[in-house]
Amino acid sequence: MKERYGALRTIASLHKGIAVIALLVGGIGVAAAIQGLASWIAGAFVAVAALALALMLWAAAESILVVIDIEANTRRAADALEAGRRPSA
Repeated sequence: MKERYGALRTIASLHKGIAVIALLVGGIGVAAAIQGLASWIAGAFVAVAALALALMLWAAAESILVVIDIEANTRRAADALEAGRRPSA
């Protein structure tokens, strides 16, 4: 069966990629703060902000994928009911 919603899958992948980049940039910011280039408060803020951003982006990507999976399961159940058989798990 052909995969549906290729654009949404691409958007979810981009969200996950940007989340990883945000964590890497946050790590660099924390390393810079530890080496004394900024105050430790700024380093802590960067770490928390990067983690929060990464988690939100990853959650958005997973939400998109869950909605796609729900649609696929609903379509499969509707097709099974239309054919007069019990939907498979």
